[in-house]
Amino acid sequence: ESHNVAEVSRAICLYDNAGEHFLPGGRSSISPATQHLTVSSGLIFLFDPTQHVRFREACLGKTDDPQMQAAGWSCRQDQVMLEAANRIRTQAGLAQNEKYKRPIVVAMTKFDAWRVLLDESFDRRAAAFGDVLLTRASKSGEYRETVLNHRRILQVSIDMRQMMLQYAPEFVNAAEGFAENVTYVPVSALGHSPTLEVETGRFGLPS
Repeated sequence: ESHNVAEVSRAICLYDNAGEHFLPGGRSSISPATQHLTVSSGLIFLFDPTQHVRFREACLGKTDDPQMQAAGWSCRQDQVMLEAANRIRTQAGLAQNEKYKRPIVVAMTKFDAWRVLLDESFDRRAAAFGDVLLTRASKSGEYRETVLNHRRILQVSIDMRQMMLQYAPEFVNAAEGFAENVTYVPVSALGHSPTLEVETGRFGLPS
């Protein structure tokens, strides 16, 4: 079908900062690597439960995922969030008690590794709000468009936030102490757990 390109198209620019850019004291608050944050329409923060001690402890004995071993590497991800918030406050001239008005999405990575912590009702609650993508008639009524189902995303976010409050409350405090609008979503890059290569000690894909 022929549509008005300006009406149906969207351009999204994603800028990927390494977590090292936000280690306290690691770089100056005026570093060019982070100055784009003040003009961004929103932030996506990757929170890795496999690098959080309490998440790993809760998963012991419940999953064979090698990323959830007790001796895994840990990182204070709340400190990274706080440093990012400090950079934005400094560069944007926000007061210390002023909330960030743009949305923050906390993408909880490696969902397959810690999904065992969710009870059986999680899927039922999420499914009750339909698919993540919905189709609807356009404003002109000339065609149908695909949109995000915000009700389902919100329900999943509520469940994820409850989990974060149980295992990583310090991160919730850091994120919500800074921003008005925080959404928590589980994500998976592979769709399944990796394998541990005994010879190298590295993670790999199942054969």
